[in-house]
Amino acid sequence: LKREAKANLTEMQSSINACEADERAEQKKMIALLESMQKRITELESKASNYKQKLIDQRVITMTDTLTKLPNRMAYEEKVENEFVKANSRNTLLCMALVDIDHFKRINDKYGHSVGDKTLQIIASQIKKNLAPSDFIARWGGEEFIILLPNSDLDESFARLEKMREKVANLPFMFKGARVSVTVSIGLIDARQSLSVDAAFESVDKLLYHAKQDGRNQTIMHTHVKDA
Repeated sequence: LKREAKANLTEMQSSINACEADERAEQKKMIALLESMQKRITELESKASNYKQKLIDQRVITMTDTLTKLPNRMAYEEKVENEFVKANSRNTLLCMALVDIDHFKRINDKYGHSVGDKTLQIIASQIKKNLAPSDFIARWGGEEFIILLPNSDLDESFARLEKMREKVANLPFMFKGARVSVTVSIGLIDARQSLSVDAAFESVDKLLYHAKQDGRNQTIMHTHVKDA
């Protein structure tokens, strides 16, 4: 009986040892599988992150003017809709300005388009430098730039734009060895006075036209858009 019992105990121990070995083997397989799955998840997350960044980079390129590196008209159209809704729903301030480089065609005709391009880049940089971080500027097209000034009333916006205009006029442009003064004309409105984004642009465009017709190198604003 002792021998039989001992044999049974030995067999049971061997069986237990075998089960434990199988369990350890299964555990190792499970750990290896989990590690493999985690590695795959990490790889997928990395790919998704890279893809997302590529989409962001592509969107930035699509919304940027290649010459001045400012936002382009597409970016403006998206931005102005948001700002217009925000200003009307929250009853916050919003001014709009349209800036045009005076006699720009003369610069291109007399000194060449490369000089004209460089002039655009310098003036774009100067305008942006004199805006608040919350302001938005985009190249509208040609030699025109459009500016949105949220949280700023007409008087404050006028003072800031006049300061910027004077700094542009004092830039030391040298074309073919000669000092040339390059100026800008500006129209400025309270955008909240307009019923729509298109109406606001038409109003500010009219004021810019008046600024150019009245001698250029000035900012013209009007508190009542309908009278512009």
